[in-house]
Amino acid sequence: MNRQVGHLHIRTQADEVGVSVITAAARACIQGAGGDPDAAAVIVYLLAADADRRTYVDSESEYIALTIDVVDDMVSMMFIDTGEPRIGEPDCLAPLIQLELVKSAVSTIIDRSVHTSVTFPLGAGAPTLVDGEEPGPGDESVSFRPGAPGDGLEVSRLFYRCYGWTYGHGSMYAPDSIDQAIEGGTRLVEVACSDSGDIVAHWAFTLHGPHLVESGMTVTDPRYRRRGIGKKLLSALIARAHHAGILGIYGEPVLTNVVSQLETREGGGFFCGLRVDVFPAMNTVGISTRAAGSRLSLLECFIPLQQLEPALIFIPERCTGFVGDIISAGSLPRTLQACPPAGYTMPDATVLSVSDIEDERAVLVVVDHVGADAADRLSEILDSARVRGAACVEVSLPAFDPGAANLDPLALHLAFCAFIPMASEAGDVLMLQWVAAAVVDTSDWQVLDQGVRGHVEAIVADIGESCPMDGPAVRLSR
Repeated sequence: MNRQVGHLHIRTQADEVGVSVITAAARACIQGAGGDPDAAAVIVYLLAADADRRTYVDSESEYIALTIDVVDDMVSMMFIDTGEPRIGEPDCLAPLIQLELVKSAVSTIIDRSVHTSVTFPLGAGAPTLVDGEEPGPGDESVSFRPGAPGDGLEVSRLFYRCYGWTYGHGSMYAPDSIDQAIEGGTRLVEVACSDSGDIVAHWAFTLHGPHLVESGMTVTDPRYRRRGIGKKLLSALIARAHHAGILGIYGEPVLTNVVSQLETREGGGFFCGLRVDVFPAMNTVGISTRAAGSRLSLLECFIPLQQLEPALIFIPERCTGFVGDIISAGSLPRTLQACPPAGYTMPDATVLSVSDIEDERAVLVVVDHVGADAADRLSEILDSARVRGAACVEVSLPAFDPGAANLDPLALHLAFCAFIPMASEAGDVLMLQWVAAAVVDTSDWQVLDQGVRGHVEAIVADIGESCPMDGPAVRLSR
C-alpha cells in the first residue's frame, strides 16, 4: 500500500519575493518528509525563476503555484505559472534530466496557465558528510591532464557531488555546453582523475578577448581535498596561459569564504573592485553552504602573467582615488589623467551595447567609444532599467578613451565598481555600477584581511552616496 509522507500547496506572486517564498516552502516540505531539501529547492527555484523571466505582461493576476505530493520514496511536483505559454520539456531543467537527477519533467497548457509536472526520487540531492565535516585527505593516487571534449558529463557529476544542484554557474550542469567550450578553445581546462577514471577536480580559465582569461569553476571532490590538487591544476593552467601570450588572469573571488581571496594573494594578484548584488539570491551547499537571502556580490581581482606596456588612461575625477590605489597595489605602468588632453574633440555619437539579463534582473552596458551624447544615453538606459525593476546596472567604459574622463558618475547615480587592466582588446576597462538596494547587506560577507575590508567598505560607501532610490537619473546637457 502506498504511503503519503508529505504534501504541500502554495500560491504566491510571480516576482523575486514569490520565488524566494515558494522555494523555501518546497525546501521545508521535503525536509519534513525525510528527503534532501536542497534537491527540491533547486528544482523549484529553476522553475520559479524561469516563470519570473517569462512573466512580462503587466497584470495583477499573474502568479506561481506549487503542489507537492511525496508518496513512499517518490516526489511528484506540479508547478503552475501564468507566464508565456510553454509545452514539452522545460529547458531550465534539461541539465538535471540529462544527469538523471530528475526522472521526468513536462509542461502543458491548462486553463490559461502553464502546468509543469516533475518527478524525482525523495533521496535525490547533494551528498551529506557525516557530522558536517569533510573526510580527511585520502591516499588514492590521481593523475593530471588537460580537459578534453567528452569530459562534460563527468565534470557535471563532479559539480553535483560537491554542490548538489546549487552551483552558481548553471552551465556546469550542461555536459554539451562544457564540451563545446573546451572544443571551441574558449575555455582552458585542467582536471585531476582518480585511478578509476573519475574526474575528481576541475579548474578552468575562460578567454575574454586576446589578452585576458577569467579564472573560475574550481572544485575538488570532498574525498580528495587538502592534498594540493588545486594548486597543481592552477600551475598547469598558468603555464598554458603564459605560453599562449595571455597578459593576465581576471577572477571573481566569492565573499562567502576566503579561500579564493587567499588564492589571489598567493598567486601574486591584487583586488581591483567589487560587483554588488549581481546575481539573485540562491541556496547553495558544498564548500560555501549559504541560505537564500540577499543577492550575491563578488570581489574582482587581477593576476599579471606578463609585463604590461605603459599606457595613459582617462578616469572621471570621482573615481581617481579608487583607480590610483589599484594602480599602486598592482604596480601597474599606468599614467592616470582626470581630463581629456588639450585640444581633444569628442565625437558626437557614443557607441555602446546593452545586455538585459532578465532572469537575473541585471543590465550590462558596454561602451566602446564615448561621445558627446554619452551622459544622455546612459541616463535613458538607467531610467528604463529602474522602471523595469532591475536590481543592478553595470557600465563598462574604455579607460583608454579620453572622453571617459568627461563623465560625472555621481550625476548619473553610478558608483565605482572595478578597474580591470586589458579587459578589452583595446585596453583597460573602468566599470561603474548602479545598485537598487538602499542599503547593501554585508552581514554574511567574509574578507581575508583589513586590506580587503578597507577596499570593500570604500566601494560600499560610494554606492551609498551615488545610488539614491528616489527620482530618475539626472540628465546632463551636452
